[in-house]
Amino acid sequence: MSLAQKTALIVVLYAIANVAIGYSIHRNVVAPEFADLEQREVAKNMQRAFEAIQREAAFLDVLAHDVASWDATYEFAETHDREFYALNLSPAALKTSALDWAIAVDAAGELISGPIRDIRTGEKLAIDELSARSWSRAH
Repeated sequence: MSLAQKTALIVVLYAIANVAIGYSIHRNVVAPEFADLEQREVAKNMQRAFEAIQREAAFLDVLAHDVASWDATYEFAETHDREFYALNLSPAALKTSALDWAIAVDAAGELISGPIRDIRTGEKLAIDELSARSWSRAH
């Protein structure tokens, strides 16, 4: 074997060893660390999303309790006054609030507010769980 062939063989073997060592380090050290980092970031982001939903639910709970305690809301539940609906629950009224839609149910469980509409287009939305004409008394 000539000196040029020996040199070429050594260079090729060195390159193969270098690639193998680099791949081994990546597979056994770097990749698991990135996987762990990704899992931690996903868990952190899920916790943030959960906390944001909890904050929104708490805000909505306070708002619902506030509106439900108005004398006018109680009267609306009894009389189904369309003026109250237009002023407080209609899509036009909700555009000024932080709500996309709201529903009202009277003491008998009957839906007394208007249909749920897309806030951007005004189209009626078919949300079966929220569009029921009658709700249980434990709603």
